[in-house]
Amino acid sequence: MRVTILTAVALLSCGIRGMAFADTAAPAAVQHAQADEAQQRTERALDIMLFESGLFVASIAEVEPYMDPDHRERGLRRLTRGLDPQRAEAARAYMAEFDSRFAAALERARPQIVTRVADALQTTLSAEELAALQDFVLGEDTSALFLRMMREWVGRGGSGKTLDVANYTNSELMTLAAFMEGPGGRVFDEKADAFDAIMLAEFETFVPAFEREFTLGLCEISGEDCPRWTR
Repeated sequence: MRVTILTAVALLSCGIRGMAFADTAAPAAVQHAQADEAQQRTERALDIMLFESGLFVASIAEVEPYMDPDHRERGLRRLTRGLDPQRAEAARAYMAEFDSRFAAALERARPQIVTRVADALQTTLSAEELAALQDFVLGEDTSALFLRMMREWVGRGGSGKTLDVANYTNSELMTLAAFMEGPGGRVFDEKADAFDAIMLAEFETFVPAFEREFTLGLCEISGEDCPRWTR
């Protein structure tokens, strides 16, 4: 499974390992405080990239058919065929809660996902790349541009490799071009596969866990062995 929507955009994500490179002569307590602050900034940037942008959910939707309401409806019809009316109605009511249950499960997993991705990125990017990406994602003058660009990409389904320049001012385009020509932009070509692998690992952790949780609830209602409603 290839997480295609991430290949170009996730790299921007990584603005992200907000690392502080402490003076080795600094007291241990100071270094510890700096590391804590760096970790918080890293995770905040990742949260913006993955969740505020909608990228994580959109990427799951690219590869999991049950995210499509029509697909779920077909599965529900198969499941309820042969059930008594009371159980069938209960199953329909439960399935109607899919979106809210998915959102709640993702919200519970969100902090752990962010932390794991941040830790993985620490060994993926160079100090120069990390600094450039972090400055772009969290910078006072660029963070809003970053998030807008991410949302545009997600809204287009990750298609294409260029921005719709009509949506950006000349100044914004110059800012983006400068970023792409620097160490942060180089990450797009050099670290794409590594980012895909990191995100794929998160999908493979979250998605099966949610499927099991949701399906078990459906099984309790239907009285049947756990149905394969997801495919």
